[in-house]
Formats: sequence, C-alpha cells, structure tokens
Amino acid sequence: PIAVRTAAIGVSAAVGPLLGGALVAGPGWRVVFLLNVVPALVLGSLALTVRPARTASPARLDMPGALLLALTLACLVHALVALPGWVWTASTAAVTGAAFVRHERRTASPLLPPGVIGSTAVGSALGMLVAASAALSGALFAGTFLLQDTLGLDPFRSALVSLPLAALMVASAPTCAVLLRRVGARRTTAAAMTLLALGIL
Repeated sequence: PIAVRTAAIGVSAAVGPLLGGALVAGPGWRVVFLLNVVPALVLGSLALTVRPARTASPARLDMPGALLLALTLACLVHALVALPGWVWTASTAAVTGAAFVRHERRTASPLLPPGVIGSTAVGSALGMLVAASAALSGALFAGTFLLQDTLGLDPFRSALVSLPLAALMVASAPTCAVLLRRVGARRTTAAAMTLLALGIL
C-alpha cells in the first residue's frame, strides 16, 4: 500500500504540473482554482449523504483538534508567503499549535494516538518524511523560478522538463519496497536520502 501511495504521488506530480502549466499558458492562472470546485462539491455531498456501516466502537472525529490543526497550518502558510504581516500569523500559529498539543494530550479521541506519536520508529519515520518532503518541495519551488524567470520557459514547458522527476518517483516506489525486504529500513533510508541530497545539490 505504501508503494502504491508513493507511486500515486509521482503520477500526480507529473499530471498536476502538466495540467496546471497548460491552463496557465492558455486560459490563465485563475482557471486553476476552478478545478477544485466540482470535486469538492461531489465529495462533500457524498460525505454528507453516504453513511458508513456502524461498528461496535466507532471512532469519533476530534473536531476541535482538527480545527486547531487547520488554523495552525493556515497561519504557518500565511506567515511564509505574506512578508509584511508574517509576525502576527507566526505568533498565532505558535499559540494555536500549543493549544492543539495541549488539547490532543487531554482529549479522549485524539487525531493521533499518543502511543503512535511516542514511538521511536514512527517519530524517526515522520522526521525523515518531513525532511525529504521539505527538501523536495523547496527544490521544486526554486527550480520553477530558475526555469521560468532565468531560462525563460513557459509553465507548460517547465512542467515537461520536470517529468523525469515524477517518473523516478513512480519507479522508485516498488524498488524501495524490494530494498526494504532485502537490506532493511536503515540502509534503504540512508541511500534514498543521500540520492535526494545529491540530486538537489
């Protein structure tokens, strides 16, 4: 399942920029935001109308925790992109983040069970995932400016240039599953992070 999920991310990394680049180069960047309207309406209607089968002990959604987490992430994103007012949103993110952690420690149905968060293996995996995602997203962000502003490529051609990265993500998903069984998680992770660092440099 993890390999399938990773491959799906690679496919979306290929289709998303291509479709977005075609829309930006054609009708304009504002059309990109209209793509989410229909899926949001369909999925929202299904979530409100389709009722899952009842279980003996149904898991309850921690709505206050979800709202605090969403507010924290929204403030963090705003702090990163809005330079004039980043102090206020960063401060708000710190306050809501602390409130989220406090709430999750006390609620009966946390978004993530404390046993999962406190696990060394899970914590290490999440740390590596955050580091890899941040490095890859940062490289893509900087690469976009290089391709479009420095080299003068339009959004669609920039997406075409980035296709090999998406192809490697799709191909590496099953490869990592095989390496995990043969050489273990530590060696596979070390090799993957080394390749990622070399690719970015």
